Amino acid sequence: MIHIGRDGVQQGPYTQEQVNAMLAGGQLRATDQAWREGLPGWVPLSQLQGVILPGSGAAASVSAGAGYASPAVVESAPAAGVYAAPRSALTPGATMAGQVSAATVLALKQTRPWVLLLAILGLIVVGLMLLGGMGMLAAGAFAKSAAPSVGPGGSGAMPTALFAGMGVGYLVFAFLYLYPIIKLFKYSSAISRLSATGSVRELEVALQEQKSFWKFIGIVTLVVMVLYAIGIILFFVAGAGMMSAGGGLSSPPFSTPPTSTTP
Repeated sequence: MIHIGRDGVQQGPYTQEQVNAMLAGGQLRATDQAWREGLPGWVPLSQLQGVILPGSGAAASVSAGAGYASPAVVESAPAAGVYAAPRSALTPGATMAGQVSAATVLALKQTRPWVLLLAILGLIVVGLMLLGGMGMLAAGAFAKSAAPSVGPGGSGAMPTALFAGMGVGYLVFAFLYLYPIIKLFKYSSAISRLSATGSVRELEVALQEQKSFWKFIGIVTLVVMVLYAIGIILFFVAGAGMMSAGGGLSSPPFSTPPTSTTP
């Protein structure tokens, strides 16, 4: 991680990729002071190992194992008190305009493997549901062709309708689940770009994809809860109706034998 000093303000830390991206975008200058763990003091950013200056196309030349150009460069570091003493702790600091703090980037970067895992597992489930739906439709078609002589009200109509209904249900739910999975993949891609650039724009894109994902999950959850509530109400209404109809039509199972009137 690299700490940056400019105009008496210490900023960062940033990754090597973030520093190179900010140099290319103009947020950092080659004359800005820099420090990373292992350096004895602050040095100009242009002399830091691995830094690629705009238009150069190559990393800065450094002394072997030193991480900076020469002792003369270290002597040009700012006087004591201008910046805080070099430190190796990766504590969040101020950021350049248009840049996200390293702590935020790190937190999102650590969530990316789990986001990818859920997206991949979801994609596998969608594939299995598509196969299951097509299998159900095929089974329904086979059941119908196996009993062509059975009428609409016969025993062959029920399995055919059941297979067809389950097949259509599987296909509908498979396509329904595809939307949040796509959002998870887009969210993961935005985190990857954010890790490379540290751009606030990429953070906004990542949060937008996350918002769309959770909004969809919330809507689907509410719809399912409403459907469950309606189903429970219909179940109790149907049960009460059946009990009421059964009570009004009840009669003794056997008639009373006639009484003999013969002497």
